[in-house]
Amino acid sequence: MWPEVTTSLRNLVQANLVLTVPNIAALVDQLRLEHYPPNWLDDLRIRDVRVLADEEGIPLCWVPRADVITALSKANPERRRDVLLEHHAGVLEDCTLALVEVTAPELAEYARAAGEVMEAMQAGFNRPAEAYAMKWWTRRCAARCLATCRRPASTTPSSPRSRSLGTASFRSSASRRPCGR
Repeated sequence: MWPEVTTSLRNLVQANLVLTVPNIAALVDQLRLEHYPPNWLDDLRIRDVRVLADEEGIPLCWVPRADVITALSKANPERRRDVLLEHHAGVLEDCTLALVEVTAPELAEYARAAGEVMEAMQAGFNRPAEAYAMKWWTRRCAARCLATCRRPASTTPSSPRSRSLGTASFRSSASRRPCGR
């Protein structure tokens, strides 16, 4: 981000613009618009984003809308899932709208599958939609993600416990690290 800020400031000065307080404020607003998702309000603290995304596992980029993020950040940790359930329809709508904006050809297959999941959830088929999403994602990413998972040394590969721990390890790894990187 800082190289872009430096370049923007250099371009501003080279254009013989006077760096007055209003111009600096406009520059900061422009940089914020370029580097933060549009659903983040000005008063959203990065600390809140980290707690919700890293500790709670709630994604916040582009979805959900700002009022849901505000409600989530103000809610007690034990109530955050309830906040998502209360805003279920709006979050699904936000997801659907965000998918329409996906134009990168390499993401087309992912966007199509996610759109199918959104349609099923909007029709009230939550469990089948979740199962389809997990099966689809696992099929596409398992080989890459499983290579990074480590089986606990205290169990044998053939025991039911090790299989459930391997699955938990995969899910934990996949939720923290994008596949394919």
